[in-house]
Amino acid sequence: MDDSNRGSLGTYLLYLFTVISVIILLGAWGFYFFEIHADKTMVHNYGDCLWWAIVTITTIGYGDVYPVTLGGRLIAVFLMFTGISALSVLTAAIAASFVKNDQLQWLRIRTLHNHVILCGLGDKGLLLAKAFRERGQAVVIIEKNEANELIEVGRELGAFVVIGDATEPEMLTRARIGEAKYLIAVCGDDGANAGIAAHARDLAGQRKGGSLTCSIHIVDPELWYLLRKWEIATVSAFRLQFFNVFDIGGRAMLNAYPPFEMTSGEMLTAPHILVVGSRKLAQNVVVHTTRLWRDSPHASHLRLRVSIVDKDTAMLKESIYLRHPGLEKVCDIETYTVDVKSPEFHHGAFLYDAHKHFLITAAYICLDEDTEGLSAALALLHRARQHRIPIVVRMNQDAGLATLLHGAQDTTRSFTSLHAFALLEKACQPELVLGGTNEALARAIHERYREDKLKAGEDKNNPSLVPWNKLSEETKESNRNEADHIGMKLQAIGCDIAPLTEWDEERFTFSQEEIDKLARMEHERWLAERRAQGWTYGPRDPAKKTNPNLLEWDQLPDAGKEFNRQDAASIPDLLARAGFQVYRL
Repeated sequence: MDDSNRGSLGTYLLYLFTVISVIILLGAWGFYFFEIHADKTMVHNYGDCLWWAIVTITTIGYGDVYPVTLGGRLIAVFLMFTGISALSVLTAAIAASFVKNDQLQWLRIRTLHNHVILCGLGDKGLLLAKAFRERGQAVVIIEKNEANELIEVGRELGAFVVIGDATEPEMLTRARIGEAKYLIAVCGDDGANAGIAAHARDLAGQRKGGSLTCSIHIVDPELWYLLRKWEIATVSAFRLQFFNVFDIGGRAMLNAYPPFEMTSGEMLTAPHILVVGSRKLAQNVVVHTTRLWRDSPHASHLRLRVSIVDKDTAMLKESIYLRHPGLEKVCDIETYTVDVKSPEFHHGAFLYDAHKHFLITAAYICLDEDTEGLSAALALLHRARQHRIPIVVRMNQDAGLATLLHGAQDTTRSFTSLHAFALLEKACQPELVLGGTNEALARAIHERYREDKLKAGEDKNNPSLVPWNKLSEETKESNRNEADHIGMKLQAIGCDIAPLTEWDEERFTFSQEEIDKLARMEHERWLAERRAQGWTYGPRDPAKKTNPNLLEWDQLPDAGKEFNRQDAASIPDLLARAGFQVYRL
């Protein structure tokens, strides 16, 4: 509510209180006038009359004081009728005040703990709120526009939707950021999201326990790509992550509909992927497809081929190669400047080679508009029907045209190779939005530890050796803390990180002296963490929280030191998995 509305409502409430007060005072004075000298009167002073007027106008009427004169009874009738009317209006005004100022919601929010704060209520915010609510988590949504038509939809999901500016620290404080588990900013502006992150970082220093994971949506892919290094540089009660819907969506699309088989079976020709569109999602599909091919057993002797079709592809190939230098080593890109609405696109000459042989093995339609995307997909389906290639078309949500397509697939086989991919619904999932660089590193750390221990013959029933999704939250958090600490370790030896550009370049290696220092730092971090959790020295027993490695570094057996050294030496490989490389300052 803005200041003018808040002021007018306050003035109205003051006016009502004044009117009711005047009625009570005048009623008490009239009652006193008629009753004070009457026979068998129950009035001894003006105070008795004031008490009688209050209980009468509120319709309580205790009966301890009542009128015995005709004038007193007329005053009583007047107070009853005016009281009911005035108090009804006052009650309605107070209720409106509570609703307008979200007071009832704020009172309930004050009891929340380990909840989710969502900043921004657009399509992404609503889908995330729905997903978190389905998982049983409390959600507070901060929305700046009180005319947003999605506010009531959010409240129907069971989320607390409050009106305010999330870039203001006071609003984040009122949403109990000190007690929240996650803060996700999905405002439409990168600057607003970054401002929310900055304030959240400052406020997180006031937390009494646990970390706040702050996940910030960055629309611009170049800015997102550059900001990701700061995910590893945050070490405190504040864990910062950046995500981009188009990057997540591109990965999810290829995961749901793989562009080729990753098996080691014989392959005579490389896949030829068609991508329709040239904007953010299309470029991510090209890059992630190439990375998948690089990791396949066929990349050493076959080059992936990709055709990109859109009405504006000028300098697109050069731009992709420039931003991803390693891509050119494993992939040949061809661009076709064709408007998808034109007869040229429907003719589909880009689907064939000079000898009229059909080239394409899979197609991904990555256009912004659902109608345009489905139209392009149907045109391709007509041309490629006999070749049975998968055609995946991006839809914003699994509704509307996507629902129509699903219905067509159920009734005819003609559409079985055409697949609708709901970008926002697939990308706006908590595990993807919260699965930033730190989370990926934490998973990689656990998997490496698990593989090493199982190879060494340790008990598979050890609760610390189960897959990631079965780990206790305490063990997951320990892995996250180790991932958080990587930035501090690198700073201690004069190193930093940068986005990985050359995919196949030789991995960075530390000197033996650096490995020893990093190993000691990690053991000291782990030791402090375990002791804070109540672990003590003793035979390995997770139930009793005892571990034989809970010793100072100088007292640690050689096997324990060597494990930490191997852990330190693997840092460049772990970072490479997340798309980063180490360099010396």
